[in-house]
Amino acid sequence: LNGKLDVKKAESVLQEIIGRHEALRTSFDVVSGDVVQIIHDTWELEFDYQKLPSDGIRPYVKQFIRPFHLDKSPLIRAGLITYEDRNLLLLDVHHIAADGVSVGIIRKEFNALYAGHKLKQPPLQYKDYSEWQVSSGTKEALKEQEEYWLKRLRGDLPILNLQTDYERPRVKSFEG
Repeated sequence: LNGKLDVKKAESVLQEIIGRHEALRTSFDVVSGDVVQIIHDTWELEFDYQKLPSDGIRPYVKQFIRPFHLDKSPLIRAGLITYEDRNLLLLDVHHIAADGVSVGIIRKEFNALYAGHKLKQPPLQYKDYSEWQVSSGTKEALKEQEEYWLKRLRGDLPILNLQTDYERPRVKSFEG
């Protein structure tokens, strides 16, 4: 992020993003032998702000990224480094809470909220998708798809000879 940055506003925007997305304020626990998702209404974002020389950035980033405890919310931590006339916003998000598409959404929302725009609440949360995925209609559709592929792939399968970069070894091996 180039230019002057309001550190408190950046932290506030990140707090708002966490409030918008249940997946970021989720923790996981084991109840009666089953893993359950717990969505928290309150959370404490780990937000660290540092002014560093440019040669101090790599060591800081190296220690910034570390394992999460899945029983603690939120599954995101943030850091902001100011060096020279630049700002580097670091987000460490557990892969159970976000993927590449999600990170793109977080980036887009951060820019919009930091610029002062108001955003509508997301119409769906991840739990809506997971509930849909285990609904009876979906289970039936998945069973149909499974039956189709089992029937289609029944019997001997043809050898798939793909062109490769290197010649196949003369002796078959399962290394690699």
